[in-house]
Amino acid sequence: MHTVLVDMRARLARSARPDRIFQVVLDVARRAGLVGRKRVLDSTPLYDAVATMDTITLVRSAVRGLLAVAGAGMAGALRAVITSGDEYAGSAKPAIDWDDSAAREALVDSRARDAFAMLTLLEGRELTEPVDRAVRLLATVVGQDLIEGEDGTLRIARKRASDLLLGTSVRFA
Repeated sequence: MHTVLVDMRARLARSARPDRIFQVVLDVARRAGLVGRKRVLDSTPLYDAVATMDTITLVRSAVRGLLAVAGAGMAGALRAVITSGDEYAGSAKPAIDWDDSAAREALVDSRARDAFAMLTLLEGRELTEPVDRAVRLLATVVGQDLIEGEDGTLRIARKRASDLLLGTSVRFA
């Protein structure tokens, strides 16, 4: 199914009218009287859940990529500093209540702490080229997507897309 949707989106993007689906939806919204009015629905909770999933996907993918190229000894040392309980074994979305902002915040903070612990462990070490690339990628992801709050909790940095180097379309190991 994923491949079909990707193919359809690519075909639409290459077509003479790539925005036709948006235009149809916009026309329906106009006829319903929704365009030109104040916000009908607050999308903030949806945005927060999606932004959290995207950030978690990037961080977890970068951690998995680092573990994959680290070699058995180094991977064991890296796994020893993980405190979240995440085994980083698969790409499945963590099972939390995505509508609960505290659960989302705790998820981001715990995975970011895992990433920073791994980066700290490897700081100053002589690394192979694949490990160095994976470390740089992980550092970029946590460096661009996260900020530390006044309470010490690591949170998603609210930035414009043009400020970011990576997006979720980037494929990791």
